[in-house]
Amino acid sequence: MRRWLLQQKRTQAWDTPVNSVDAINAFLLDNKTALSASGQTDVSIDNRKVELPKATAGMGYQKAVMAYEGEKKLTFTTSSDHTSWGNVYAQFMQKTDKIAASGEGLKVKREMVMPKEGLKVGDRVKVRITVIAERNMDFVEIVDRRASCMEPITQLSGYRNGYYCMPKD
Repeated sequence: MRRWLLQQKRTQAWDTPVNSVDAINAFLLDNKTALSASGQTDVSIDNRKVELPKATAGMGYQKAVMAYEGEKKLTFTTSSDHTSWGNVYAQFMQKTDKIAASGEGLKVKREMVMPKEGLKVGDRVKVRITVIAERNMDFVEIVDRRASCMEPITQLSGYRNGYYCMPKD
């Protein structure tokens, strides 16, 4: 139940502070050690252990910055008895045609609908973005980059078709 509650908070907005406090109370009820930093998390890249700095302020927060080349397998192992969570931020540059679809729970598909006879100056191009989510989410942001020659017809921000749209230069 605690895991389900944590997943709900990650993807949904609770309408009032009272509801948020009630959910946190339910999460911590009869669980005095939920926020304690017990156990150590081990991180390994390609089955080689990575030395992390010591946890700061007893909260179990660890940060490591490392550079890598090529594809790597990242593994986390914890000796904690209660729910743990973490975050990994990886950044790399790759050509668009080499990017393969990945991910679980959320799929985004982008299509460009163009005239059959080819593009000419002044033609309108329609971009269709389809989002498929396995569960309800209140916070989803999709950034659709466009070429500088592709100006949007509607320049003003606002609600369109039930969604808030904000064109930018």
